[in-house]
Amino acid sequence: NKIKIIHHHTIKNFCKSSIEEAMVRPQIAIRLPVPLMEKLNAYVKRTGASKTEVMVGALAQYLDFPESIPLSQRVAEIEKRMKELEMLVKVKY
Repeated sequence: NKIKIIHHHTIKNFCKSSIEEAMVRPQIAIRLPVPLMEKLNAYVKRTGASKTEVMVGALAQYLDFPESIPLSQRVAEIEKRMKELEMLVKVKY
């Protein structure tokens, strides 16, 4: 029973901090060409990332501001590189 209470409390605090963070972060609105929006939607569906994460990550990379790249995208990039390295190791041995 204590675990459930702690878990619920953790979720409650996480949601509260996410809401507070969302209130502090500025918002912008953009218009995208239809083909670009379709690619964004397909990417979001394939990866499970949010559109905000993808857009923030893309803008951070474009502006050379890596500390703003969402953690989920950093992890995905590391996983991609690990698979590439594993393939290289298999080919050599």
